[in-house]
Amino acid sequence: MRGGLEKTLVLLPVLVFMASGLVAESIKNWPAPAIWSPPKSHSGLTAMDVTNPMPFIGLAPCRIVDTRGNGAPITGGIFTGGSDVRSYALSGICGIPGSAQAVSLNFTVTGPTAPGFLTAWPTGGAVPPVSILNFAAGQQIANAAVVPTGGSASITVNVSAPTHVIVDTNGYYYNGTSVPLPGGESFWISGSTAGAGAINGVNHMSSASYGVLGITDGPGNFGAGVLGEQDSLTGENYGVWGFNSSSTKAAAGVYGYVGATTGVIYGVFGHGRSTTGGGPNIFNGAAAGVLGLGPSGFPNGSSNQPAGVLGASKGNIAVQGDAGPLGVGVRGESFDSVGNFINLGILGFPGSGYGVYSNSNYGGVGAKYFVEPHPTDPSKIIRFVALEGNESGTYFRGSAQTVDGAAVIPVPEEFRMVTDDEGLTV
Repeated sequence: MRGGLEKTLVLLPVLVFMASGLVAESIKNWPAPAIWSPPKSHSGLTAMDVTNPMPFIGLAPCRIVDTRGNGAPITGGIFTGGSDVRSYALSGICGIPGSAQAVSLNFTVTGPTAPGFLTAWPTGGAVPPVSILNFAAGQQIANAAVVPTGGSASITVNVSAPTHVIVDTNGYYYNGTSVPLPGGESFWISGSTAGAGAINGVNHMSSASYGVLGITDGPGNFGAGVLGEQDSLTGENYGVWGFNSSSTKAAAGVYGYVGATTGVIYGVFGHGRSTTGGGPNIFNGAAAGVLGLGPSGFPNGSSNQPAGVLGASKGNIAVQGDAGPLGVGVRGESFDSVGNFINLGILGFPGSGYGVYSNSNYGGVGAKYFVEPHPTDPSKIIRFVALEGNESGTYFRGSAQTVDGAAVIPVPEEFRMVTDDEGLTV
């Protein structure tokens, strides 16, 4: 071997072929490390950097380079030796994505006219002081190695003596931060560990940090940065579970944020399709797209109406909505069975100054109270009960003096607009 071995290349056992030569259509597989960690000289790392191992993504053995031709995607003719240095962009060839951080390769020299050596390194990087294989004149020999890549999964190859070169691949190493896998497939992790996740993301940064960050930037509909799916037909299971141990104000188990200032978009979207309602308590009672519970847990009673947002609490706030001057706290809309709008109700309507607003009938069970603070005793309140009747009514007050047997009280314009003159009582 040339020079001393360093961590730039992972070398595997040398394979020596019989003089009869390779059979191009039959590419045998070879072992590759299940994980690979970049050396300190790769990707701008320093001696103090600690890097996580990258998983091996296996591919069917595939020929990348054959300088003799033979239908390989990359040819180029015989290496002439010495200063003959060639760079190969492997992105898109044999299923290797541009995000590959290293590739598992098998190098073969055939027909060398003089003894020499072959070496490979990431394009744009330093030439390593170690060769991948050494060969004698007339010898046909192969050796496998893991070679780091440069941009576009590019490698550079140099051979010191004239020879043909063949390069095969059986996979690559993926850093998990850039997306494209061959053909757009998913990267799967499956686990069955009780009490822990199949994937655990932990970030110890002090602020603006994420355990798991999911981003989608595709142009299509229904994309999701993180999708939580629960397929079990039984049990108390959740597609996404947000857990928060902080007691700091505004901390949340799940936080939905809308960055755009235009568009009909949502920080959190809940869609419930179940029409089941009724039951002894809120847990197995009405179905909902979003369920909010107060800290005391499930109350004992429940309504039986499925809901878009269902809030239930034993003495605490279950659902709270806060909005800026242009929005509303909580907005509820109802539609008929074919999707036609019926009415809406709003909690917190800053534009009109209402705490509760409805554009249609407003119903309730029990008395309706008008509550005011006591002007002199802060431990007391003044509470009046609204009048009840079997019809809707409007009224106004006025006063006047009798002049020539008549007292004239002007009727306000807004009263005339909303009052039926057939039912006036003075």
